[in-house]
Amino acid sequence: MTENSIQAWSSLAMAVIAFIALIVACYEYFSHKEINKHQLFSQLNIRYQESDDIQTVIRYLRIKNPSDKKPTLYQLELFLRFFEEIGMYMSTKSLPAETVDKFFGFYLKELYTSPRGNELLALLIKDEELPYLEIVKKQIGISNNDTKWSCLKALKKVKSCFNEFSFN
Repeated sequence: MTENSIQAWSSLAMAVIAFIALIVACYEYFSHKEINKHQLFSQLNIRYQESDDIQTVIRYLRIKNPSDKKPTLYQLELFLRFFEEIGMYMSTKSLPAETVDKFFGFYLKELYTSPRGNELLALLIKDEELPYLEIVKKQIGISNNDTKWSCLKALKKVKSCFNEFSFN
């Protein structure tokens, strides 16, 4: 064997070892990524289940008793902020849409499609943008056509126009 062939074989051996190391590193990365997704989901689920404010909104949407006390604006905002946070994680691919829809989506859909949900949405006075919430709504199948929320915003704008111009 010549010196050139020895160098070629050693280069090939080093390339094979580097390739194996790359495969191992990728495997480690993706297995930790899945563990992190599970931990994130677990933390969100615990907050969802244990937050009295979020559960107040859920109870109001679930129990169709007219005598139920409406959640406060603060409780509704916390509920929406929870989904805003989920949307942020979805936008970074940390949580898949199917998981979010399966475990958290029902009551968000109820908020945007039921009469009781629309009552709650009417409590929101300010036109605050929640871009990550829009991501969640889109990915779990809540369209703006399903909601009266856009209509409520339009009605508020019309009302403010009438208030600006008083007819004498």
